[in-house]
Amino acid sequence: MTLPGAPRDLPGATLEPDAPVPAGPSDATANLEMLVSPDGRILGANRDWREALGWHESELGGLTIFDVTDRADHAVCQAWLREPTTRTTVWLTRLRLRARDGRELPTEGAVAVERQDGQAVRLHVVLRDMTGPRRDEAHWREQAELLRAVTTHAPVGVFRVDLDGRLTYANERWRRFASLGHIGEPRGVWWQMVHPDDRPGVVAQWQRSRLQGRDLVCEFRSRGPGDHPRRYRTRLATVAGAEGRPQSWLGVTEDITDAWEASRRLEGARQNLEAAVAARTRELRAINRELSEFAYAVTHDMKAPLARHSSDYRVARQGPLRTARPRGRAVVRDASGPRTVFE
Repeated sequence: MTLPGAPRDLPGATLEPDAPVPAGPSDATANLEMLVSPDGRILGANRDWREALGWHESELGGLTIFDVTDRADHAVCQAWLREPTTRTTVWLTRLRLRARDGRELPTEGAVAVERQDGQAVRLHVVLRDMTGPRRDEAHWREQAELLRAVTTHAPVGVFRVDLDGRLTYANERWRRFASLGHIGEPRGVWWQMVHPDDRPGVVAQWQRSRLQGRDLVCEFRSRGPGDHPRRYRTRLATVAGAEGRPQSWLGVTEDITDAWEASRRLEGARQNLEAAVAARTRELRAINRELSEFAYAVTHDMKAPLARHSSDYRVARQGPLRTARPRGRAVVRDASGPRTVFE
């Protein structure tokens, strides 16, 4: 008989009521197999079972099923030992084995009853180590939970589209950005959120990105209500399938309205500052010209009355002191000062 829900490749899952049970654990399979007596003693185990749990073959004689299973599963083992009194020949089970070093091995498999003259003589337990599959399952569950948390709480809109740009997923924030918050699962193209005036340019960029197989980054205004639509930046990247070919696009949309307006204000302030600096520079240049003209005029007015002293000084230096006029002689006696002034 076939047990409902039995794993397809699980040994013992399709035993018939009167079918013969293998005589002992097999080393030819990758399963963990053991033989258990009706009172719970372990009669034998295959090599994979011994290596997984860390027991030597010579040590099996003193072990019971309760020594190699987690305490929480002892009730399951007790049910096994009671089961042979019924007509059941094989059943499925999940069991947490406990290795010699304390490690826990989650397993699932089947238990078959060997009978002689209608009496149960031993249980043939065939288990499969689920450590790897359960680890993978836990990993993917963690990744799914992380993705859910990111798409729910991140301050960006996250959406996914097929190769034609039609929505297959959109988180709540993206739906609010697109004024589609009232629709749980919006459909249609992703650029329906773009303002009609910006839509032709955005669609043209999207088509080029599709043809070239490149990521898309674009900015646009929303089509939301009001006279002052908000501005958004969207990034779209391809998602490859198992064969490496693009199978969809993943997009992230962020509201850049505040940053854009701040940038405009900053640019306006920069232009005003540059204009003020240019005007002040012109004023300073005009003042410098006036100062230069004033200095030139003052210097010229001072040189005119002193010219006579300069000529007397040169005469005194070139001829006898007595030929110089009285004023020239005074200059010679104190020539260091006037010389500095003249020259």
